[in-house]
Amino acid sequence: MSGPAPRRLDLSLANVAAWTGLFLPMAALGTVAHESAHWAAARALGCAPVLHFASTTSGCGPAGAASLLVTAAGPLQTMLTGSLGLAGLWALRARPWGRGHMLALLLAFFWTRQPFNTSGLLLLSLGPGGAPARLLQGDEQRLSAALGLPPLTLAVATGLLGLAAAGLATAAVPRAQRSAFALGAILGALFGFALWMQILGPALLP
Repeated sequence: MSGPAPRRLDLSLANVAAWTGLFLPMAALGTVAHESAHWAAARALGCAPVLHFASTTSGCGPAGAASLLVTAAGPLQTMLTGSLGLAGLWALRARPWGRGHMLALLLAFFWTRQPFNTSGLLLLSLGPGGAPARLLQGDEQRLSAALGLPPLTLAVATGLLGLAAAGLATAAVPRAQRSAFALGAILGALFGFALWMQILGPALLP
């Protein structure tokens, strides 16, 4: 894995495209990893889960401790992976930018699931009729309810942590590359998300 050479400010099409290409598969990888954590937790608890492209049917029943553990597994996997990436960037901070930094950077951006989902939920909540009921049944919302908290508590809290994590990860990118990185990361994430959710995901994991 390699990225654009961090030597001088470069917003050329080729440079932005290189960053875009790096982030293009991350929405699919992040989603599958997240859902696989739900699946693995359910299997470990003796349930009969079914993995889909953007969700997991746990087979554990709608309530109870097993269901909550399965629900927590997805966000925990996402945040743990992102935290490992941040730790990697910290460990490599004194070394010249290289492939290890690129890998750690991609892992650190697993954290961005949290603010992405939360911001979408908040925006939908402002529209006519509020957020769709299914979005209020997300992992963080269900866990908040189980803990007796307002439904958006964990979504907002982890969303803020995710923004902080993204800021720390971006700060690790060589200064000359940050503009191209930011544009490429956004484009890659958006295109990758649409590609997985609309085309590849339904075809591969219906």
